[in-house]
Amino acid sequence: MLRNRSKLTTQVTEEDFTIQKEQKICLVCRGEIKGYMYACECNANYCESCVQALTNLENVCWACNAPMDKSKPVKPYRKDEEGIDLRISGKDKKEVKK
Repeated sequence: MLRNRSKLTTQVTEEDFTIQKEQKICLVCRGEIKGYMYACECNANYCESCVQALTNLENVCWACNAPMDKSKPVKPYRKDEEGIDLRISGKDKKEVKK
């Protein structure tokens, strides 16, 4: 049985397979995620600092608007009557109107 076992196994060479390094990129800061990562239900990835900032500000995923921390209230940003996104700071908002 042991002699026949060597005949059944196949040799795998380097050409037979490829290795890919997967990089995780944060949806907010577009930086590579190293360490803690939050993955939303929609598979959007966030780094630790962006998750903390988003849960304190609006507590929703930028891709699917699902709550990030279910114990906190959801405060999504809305657009004003002119259609300008309220995430823009006041100084930048004046420049956009001109």
